[in-house]
Amino acid sequence: MGAFFRRVKNPRNKREKYRGNILIGIDQLGSTILGINADETISSHLGKCERGDFPYPWWGRPVHAILEKVDPGHCKAAIEEDEGWPEGRIYRKR
Repeated sequence: MGAFFRRVKNPRNKREKYRGNILIGIDQLGSTILGINADETISSHLGKCERGDFPYPWWGRPVHAILEKVDPGHCKAAIEEDEGWPEGRIYRKR
């Protein structure tokens, strides 16, 4: 399955690029629904949590574990330094 994620990042043709863009759009929609910056993917956010930039959200550890099982190192490789808010999420832990 790791090859699948790499194919999204490095498409071989226009059809693969189109499919990859659809998947990234769905990922960003999920980020928006979960309260993460709309331009940041869930994987990028979880990679930043793993790095220690901010704490995991309630759903973060299980999703991170699944992604790492499918594609080891995926979340760290997916970090987008130019996306997201410095505090990580729009909602605050009280």
